[in-house]
Amino acid sequence: MSAATTNERATETTALLSPDDDYGYGYGYGSDTTIAGSLSGNNSSASSASSEEEENPKTTKKTHIRNVSLHTEISILLKSSGPLVLTYFLQYFYQVIIIIVAAQLSTEEIAGVSLGITTANITGFAVFEGMATALDTLCSQAYGSSKFSEVGLYTIRATILVHVVAVVPIGGLWMCSGPIIRWIVPSTTLAMHASGFLRYTLLGVPGFVTFENGKRFLQAQGDFTGGLVILLACLPVNLGLTYGLVYRADMRVAGAALSAALTNVLRPVLLGLYVRFGNPATMKCWPERSEIRKEWRRKWNVILRLAVPGTLMTLSEWMCFEILTFCTAYVSDAALAGQTFLGTIATLVWHIAFSASVACSTRIGQLVGAGKNLSETKKLIKWYAGVFAIAGLFDACLGIILIHLTITYLIHDPAVASIVRAALPYAAMFMIFDSTANWPHSVGRGFGWQDIGAWCTMTINYLYAVPLAIFLELGPLKMGISGLWIGLGSALFFTTVVEACAIWRRLARRMDGRVARAGGDEGEEEEEEEGEGHGS
Repeated sequence: MSAATTNERATETTALLSPDDDYGYGYGYGSDTTIAGSLSGNNSSASSASSEEEENPKTTKKTHIRNVSLHTEISILLKSSGPLVLTYFLQYFYQVIIIIVAAQLSTEEIAGVSLGITTANITGFAVFEGMATALDTLCSQAYGSSKFSEVGLYTIRATILVHVVAVVPIGGLWMCSGPIIRWIVPSTTLAMHASGFLRYTLLGVPGFVTFENGKRFLQAQGDFTGGLVILLACLPVNLGLTYGLVYRADMRVAGAALSAALTNVLRPVLLGLYVRFGNPATMKCWPERSEIRKEWRRKWNVILRLAVPGTLMTLSEWMCFEILTFCTAYVSDAALAGQTFLGTIATLVWHIAFSASVACSTRIGQLVGAGKNLSETKKLIKWYAGVFAIAGLFDACLGIILIHLTITYLIHDPAVASIVRAALPYAAMFMIFDSTANWPHSVGRGFGWQDIGAWCTMTINYLYAVPLAIFLELGPLKMGISGLWIGLGSALFFTTVVEACAIWRRLARRMDGRVARAGGDEGEEEEEEEGEGHGS
């Protein structure tokens, strides 16, 4: 509920939001939302809120959010990015294990695993990851504003919500995927392998969702190593299960999927033990049982308003890449093989910039929640622009080295090697812009402005990137996969520019308007009405 504050005009040094705002955190959602330095409310509501905070020890302790300085930001970035890079590399490696195992099986089984992974990523994991971006905003802002129990409550709410609106319907789709895939793919055996892979993968989805949301719970509090510890602990378990189920039990493709699923089930269990015994300080953000029973059904609309655009953006990026990879099959088998090598390496090095983006969005969210002034946050945003530019150059250099090593030691077909060499300069440019695009994405998540990234990504990808890439790859120029990388890379450049300008423009309106909370105007009105009710 809103506390009574003075209704003054916002300035560069005005706090980013009212620290007593109990509905949402940060700036408003939606392109027409403007921002203010203060909120008006009812005095009775304020006194009621104050008395509640005195009774609850979790809200009386304040988070110490360090002020913005170059030394501080470098320290925070180095402390958080290292564990995050290893965490996301490990998560990607789990999928690589499945592919390596499948490579030892028959050609049809390899194709079935490939089709199953692609289908699972687009129809499932992209949705789950996209919805989890809401917690990047809400948990970090709640922690920054010292509303500790809200961090845990948002994690609980989001986990339940994802299961209700995504896991259940997607699970039903995967269970019935056999006839659907057979209708799309001519090979009955291929469809059988892919649908079986999806059904076994489904067993681990609840664990995957819970673990991803649990990671956000820790990251909002500055713990970026918890997820890494759990992934390292699960790695030997996964390797043992994979060997036992695929080879000893002769489950083959189903065994690879089941081993990954069982590992996903284990992760949240170990994460809970880590929180309880490895880092018990994070339990200050876990609500009491009575609070969970009372509050878990509230503010689902807040989560959905952030989760939907986050999901659309993630889906847009994943599907765009898959569509263009599918088009490469019309060029030649050698082109498809070359694209597979380049795509794998590009995805691998992208995790470096993405890890920095998680650190950036968490830091901005904490500053917003703590009510730091706008000039400090603008300074931070500008510094991170340089961070992602440097990360892009590093990614490109690392990518070039890895591609040369791949050509030397892994690619034995001269035709494939020639195609990869020809596309290498364009793939390197793609890696640079793929990194810089993480800059506005992370800033948007920190403020709760996922809608900007969603619209920019969807519009540019499907009105520009896909048509241009297909034209260059398959059209009169016959550029092959080089055209694909030109289309994707230039689209990422435009996405970075357009999204950054849109975010900066919305920040500029900070000087003229009034705050709309992260839940949006509707949520603000609800809370104001609630405050009036308490006041009367």
